[in-house]
Amino acid sequence: MGFHWGSNYIDHWPQELQDKVYTTQNDPNAKMTEEQDHFIPIKNGKTGELVVRVPSETVRRVSRTKLRLLLSTDIDVQYGKKFLKLDDHGDKITAHFEDGTTAEGNIIIGCDSVHSKVREAVLPLDKIHLEHVPVTIFNLTQQYTAEQAKFIRSFEHPWLLIGVHPDQPTLAFINIANVKDSDKPESIVFQMLYSKWGGSTPETNEERHRAFKELGQQLCEPFRSAAAWVKEDTWIHPDHLTHWPKPEKWDNHGGRITLAGDAAHPMAPYRGQGLNNALEDASYYIKAITSVVDGKKSLKEAVDAYDAEVLERGTREIDVSYKQAVAFHNFEMMQNSTVARHGTAKVVAAAN
Repeated sequence: MGFHWGSNYIDHWPQELQDKVYTTQNDPNAKMTEEQDHFIPIKNGKTGELVVRVPSETVRRVSRTKLRLLLSTDIDVQYGKKFLKLDDHGDKITAHFEDGTTAEGNIIIGCDSVHSKVREAVLPLDKIHLEHVPVTIFNLTQQYTAEQAKFIRSFEHPWLLIGVHPDQPTLAFINIANVKDSDKPESIVFQMLYSKWGGSTPETNEERHRAFKELGQQLCEPFRSAAAWVKEDTWIHPDHLTHWPKPEKWDNHGGRITLAGDAAHPMAPYRGQGLNNALEDASYYIKAITSVVDGKKSLKEAVDAYDAEVLERGTREIDVSYKQAVAFHNFEMMQNSTVARHGTAKVVAAAN
């Protein structure tokens, strides 16, 4: 996951976790030049020519699994729970789960991803209009032989590469997902995300393999070989991207229920903004609750302000990220897109 400007919003973490956040990087031991650490290369996906250097506060990415483990330190996280409904008793809230269990608390924060069930409990279904992002996407991880891995990693950047084809609506993205042993290139886990605008995702894994490798053959190196070398038994997940183009204000039940992360602002992943916005959500919420504890605001006032900020910021980034999805599948548009001009920086509201 892209972890760039969001790193400015972790000062409320325990210092021990802040000190260890570097360990969640996909490759904590990666050696980069100063330029490599602050620019993402975008190549002409047909010729291999470098066409855009995307500025970024940092290009270092973190592992979802490693970050989740770090942030669960000293927390009793119960996995496998599926939220069903909630009961608001005024002084407390009861969450019901599909396995028949319940949990009670004073506050519920729904951060249960794109298809949030908590969101459905605080907003009528006719107000939740998730829309399909019309791309055919192939998303997979792969380990290669040592020689193959060194070849893929030998191009402009040791961590990630992006290719946009000039003659067809195709994007290719390769990054390092994990490195199990820095001395063994064959232990590197690569993530590949190849997508094309339009079409539909093939139903079977065999059909997805065929379509993925055909797409790869139309690309320059290392995207072509990375696709060709994928093992036939590799699972290619049938991803279907959705976003929420027009988020609606939810009922926060007097400040006792709210949303965060993808539950509040599901967006297309083409600017790598999801994690960063989630980190700002958490930081803003901590400040909101602190203002309540300090007696400066009522719970309703504080969470109303939080909701308004999250909704405004999320709506803005949902729009920008969708436009970037379109641009990444059009070579000419990509060269003047938000990513090309402003990189991965946070998009702020225009001044009045």
